[in-house]
Amino acid sequence: MIDTDRHELRVCGLTVEVQPLIFDLLCYLARHAGRTVTKDELLSAVWRSSFVTDSVLARAVMKARRAIKDNADSPQFIITVRGHGYRLDAAVETELSPPLAGSRPLQPSQAVGAAQPAARATEPKLDLAVLPFFNETSDPGLSWVELGLPSLVYHQLQMRSELRLVRSEAVDAWTRRSVWSEQDAALACRQLNCRLALVGRVSRRGDGMLSLHFLLGSEAELELSRSFDGLDLLTLAQKLVREVESACGGTPSPQEESFWDEQSARILDLAARGESERALALLESSLPRIRPDLRLRLVQARLLRDLARMQESVEVAQAALAEAGLGGQADLQAELLAELGRSAVISGQMDEAERYNDQALELVLQGKASITTLPNVLVGRGEQFRFKGQGEEAAKAAERAISAAQATGDVYWELIARCLQAHALMATQQLARAREQLRGVAREARSRDLLRVELQAYVSLGAIETGSRHYGAALESLSRAATLARTLGSRVRYITSQLQSMFALIESGRLSEAAQLVARFADEVGEEMPQNSRESLERAKAHLLWRTGEQLAAITQLEAMLHIARCSRWFSRWNSASLLCNWYLVRGEVAKAASVLDVLDDDSNPARRARCQAAVMLKQGLRTQALATLRTVWLTESSEGAPGQDLAVDLGWLLMEEGLDTELDVLMSRVSAMSAEHGPTALLQLVFAARKQGQPPDPSWRKSLDELVARLPALQRHTPDLLAYLRSAELFSRAPPRMALLLNAACD
Repeated sequence: MIDTDRHELRVCGLTVEVQPLIFDLLCYLARHAGRTVTKDELLSAVWRSSFVTDSVLARAVMKARRAIKDNADSPQFIITVRGHGYRLDAAVETELSPPLAGSRPLQPSQAVGAAQPAARATEPKLDLAVLPFFNETSDPGLSWVELGLPSLVYHQLQMRSELRLVRSEAVDAWTRRSVWSEQDAALACRQLNCRLALVGRVSRRGDGMLSLHFLLGSEAELELSRSFDGLDLLTLAQKLVREVESACGGTPSPQEESFWDEQSARILDLAARGESERALALLESSLPRIRPDLRLRLVQARLLRDLARMQESVEVAQAALAEAGLGGQADLQAELLAELGRSAVISGQMDEAERYNDQALELVLQGKASITTLPNVLVGRGEQFRFKGQGEEAAKAAERAISAAQATGDVYWELIARCLQAHALMATQQLARAREQLRGVAREARSRDLLRVELQAYVSLGAIETGSRHYGAALESLSRAATLARTLGSRVRYITSQLQSMFALIESGRLSEAAQLVARFADEVGEEMPQNSRESLERAKAHLLWRTGEQLAAITQLEAMLHIARCSRWFSRWNSASLLCNWYLVRGEVAKAASVLDVLDDDSNPARRARCQAAVMLKQGLRTQALATLRTVWLTESSEGAPGQDLAVDLGWLLMEEGLDTELDVLMSRVSAMSAEHGPTALLQLVFAARKQGQPPDPSWRKSLDELVARLPALQRHTPDLLAYLRSAELFSRAPPRMALLLNAACD
């Protein structure tokens, strides 16, 4: 079923994700089902161009067949009519359905990243957007043309002219949907809010000469069309730059020896595609032969950071920043400051991060740096707030970054800002909203071929699923992220995905798998990693030591990590303090447990703070006060997220111990819907169901309980009385024995 209102393809009742062009191709074939549609007709109607090669059309048809489960070897639906075109052999029914109440059909201008006329009316138009250069040479050696050549033109125009250009990141995202035509240039002008748009095409003539043809168009008309022939593509690009400068009202720069070579264009192409490892390797091998400008040095700093070479990244960025300041290049200053801010955050230098981010924002607010740098700068500030645990401030920064990105047509930074916004939603216990937002970002990034954004979305989704105790879904998302990170050579994202997988495995009780991952991770990654990743790794190791019974070693290691997190002002200090509090209590060290409560004074999550306070009270024999503390937060705060679920489970078990069945019934109406992948939650659900009926609810109940207890070996070490109760018939007739520990601590 093709739903044109929702722009969705459904096969056998399941939604199939397809690229916009493939969706349009299927729509056109469906509208003309039973008739042979010629290749020229398809190119005109779907691609709106006659310059698309037969191989491009054939690949699109192959993808369309794959989408509708049509056998490529012997197709039954999309039939190839040799020498003519294609025919859809299927009965097509048209169904008109009314829009959902309160909704309206999505128009092109409502798509993510598209121009919003009302919001954009007051925005000044930029001068030029450099669109893709289509490669029609079929030469593998020129595979870099699509993104590398426009990046080269962009950087030369930026360096040599005073034109105000649409950011290359915004264009990279938009161009995934573009085609070669005058209409495409006009559409780009509307959606990217610019006066002119440049689109290029590279082909090879019969005599082996290269031909570079370009169109320069406005929203109203075609301004310029030129073609240059020669053997050196970069020389042709230089001619193009001079023509564009002249056509845009500037004075062409005098001919000069270009310091760009093919390697430079390849580097920019790989960096734009997100292939960090290959891009940096090529850049470093080329440095003795090229003189990189500041924009390329910014790219180098980003690549170094992505590959966890933090000190080198900072040195390159600082040197470029000093040069940009001397040259008065405010846009580059703002972006370099934002880059330095990111490096400072993950290195635990929060004061430095705040200083860099404030300086970047000041350049924009003073009008020195253009508005196009604002989304990047605001996302950097938001990441700073997120790492400090300031969820509300991070949410505000993300919201402003999204608005700024939409105003400038920058899809890349809009989607990155939405990932940040999802983390802020998680911090405020709005996990369902965060999950749906990240799934939408992943779909959008995939349709636009923005692999770096898709990778970020899956890493973030893994954190959301772990936070909601859906460990299976978390590990699936993180596995996708790890695969993408390896493909792109993103060392930092690979490290992050593996670390989050460790926590998911440990928390779900899959300790042997977690231990294997830790060992494999050490071999793969080695010692070089960002400071925040090192802290996370050591924290995971400490938790693994605790779960396997090595309590003193675990405590010593986690104490060291708490010290680092406190000095760096990372939000992970609250996680470490919460764990330590419970570990001290298990060992009977009440004074030590009470001493870490002050770390939680500024914790943004009241459930985590209340649980630790109640745990200390319980160990001190203050059961009434402990119960009241948990009850107050349960009644006034959200139970979404790991801390909220832990609090609900701890409160539920206490109510069961105290025989407060009426209140327990109310609480369990919500706990019953929580993820049973979390051991303590599953234990409370199983015992509650059995005690409610006075007998095992079904024949498999005892087996389920035995399997669960086997997953919680800590019960034997910490609370043998509770373990004996669970294995006895008394479970159905009397309340559990009163413990001096909360249930989660007993099971950890």
